[in-house]
Amino acid sequence: MEKKRLLKVVIFVSLAVMLAVGLPLVGGCRPALVAREGDISRQFLTEAAFLSFGGGIIGVVVGVGVSNIISGIGLLEA
Repeated sequence: MEKKRLLKVVIFVSLAVMLAVGLPLVGGCRPALVAREGDISRQFLTEAAFLSFGGGIIGVVVGVGVSNIISGIGLLEA
């Protein structure tokens, strides 16, 4: 029961991100092509994992860049 609830949340968040970014919704054609529920779930979870990993990498790069800029300007000298 808990897995299905988590899956619904992940699917909802994935759809919200795809709509916000403007990506096409490709999940609708997979059931029509006789994809099993596990295949569709795996696709959404994989996409969510890659988006999360990519966002984390971008966040680290931006954080290091901002930190270097701030230390180069001298705003946080002790």
